[in-house]
Amino acid sequence: MLFRATILLALLSPTLAFSQSYPPAQSSGENILDRARQLSDLRTPGSPPFHLKATFSFIAKNLDTIQGSYTEIWISDSQWRRETLVGDARRIEVHNGSKSWLSNGGPQFPSQALRAAKMFRPFPSSFAQLDIDSITDRSKLQCVLLQLDETTRQAFCIDKESGILIGTVEPQIVGARMGDYSCQYSKFQKFQTRWFPRKVECLIDQHRQMEGEVLELAPTSASPDPELFNPPTSAAEAAPCVGRSEPARILAAKGPTLPLPQQSQNSVVTLNLTVDVQGHAQDIQIADSPGKSFDEAATSAVRDWRFQPATCNGNPFAARLQVRVDVHANP
Repeated sequence: MLFRATILLALLSPTLAFSQSYPPAQSSGENILDRARQLSDLRTPGSPPFHLKATFSFIAKNLDTIQGSYTEIWISDSQWRRETLVGDARRIEVHNGSKSWLSNGGPQFPSQALRAAKMFRPFPSSFAQLDIDSITDRSKLQCVLLQLDETTRQAFCIDKESGILIGTVEPQIVGARMGDYSCQYSKFQKFQTRWFPRKVECLIDQHRQMEGEVLELAPTSASPDPELFNPPTSAAEAAPCVGRSEPARILAAKGPTLPLPQQSQNSVVTLNLTVDVQGHAQDIQIADSPGKSFDEAATSAVRDWRFQPATCNGNPFAARLQVRVDVHANP
């Protein structure tokens, strides 16, 4: 299968060996995740409102380190605001009642920075229907593997002594293949009744990719300025979701090759698209173009990619997604 659990397990605790691997255990896996959620998930139904400020950095394609910031105001599942800044590029997500809006302002928003919000929201939706594949047990670590489809898995790894979530891993497109995108959580501090990580480190196949640090986490008013939850300027209304939503993600992808006579060139095309409820790419638009031939190769390839649809309260719905496509030379 495309997900390789041993990578994360070795990464989190390289001195430990496997002690036992259980067969599919739906109720046990749900109980483990529910306990971890109650210990450190700030967004369970009925949780008190908060605001969060964090910084993050990621490795760009040219290997430069890019800095950014992330802020979130969470009142409830039906009212929240997230804002991500990278230089002059800004992404604002607002949900109020039964409507959601998305605004991208300034220069092209870096696709790597789309993961910033997710770094600080590691848990699967409490409304989602989870398909537990198996539970892998080590002396100090327990990993619950969710089955995304026939070939791909996602893992949530729990410290057995505390019951807190300390690591995740999921499939990630890397050029023309699938790799492992893993995140480790550390520097936990008490916030009200929960323990929340102040430090996040994410890697692709054990190579550093992204880091985040919480600067401020504090209670906020249950009746904040209503202007914060109005549609941002030039925002597009997103598919409505009342409750917990999970973004669409790539499950399987194959990078395209350049047509002759340009096969010695490589480049990256950024596309905006809609993932429909069947997990297919629709309404594909070019967001960042190195040239027409690259765009055509990338668009054609993405039509054959497989996606996991976004979910609202566990139900699939059509949602927008930005992807980067490496258009590469023939091997």
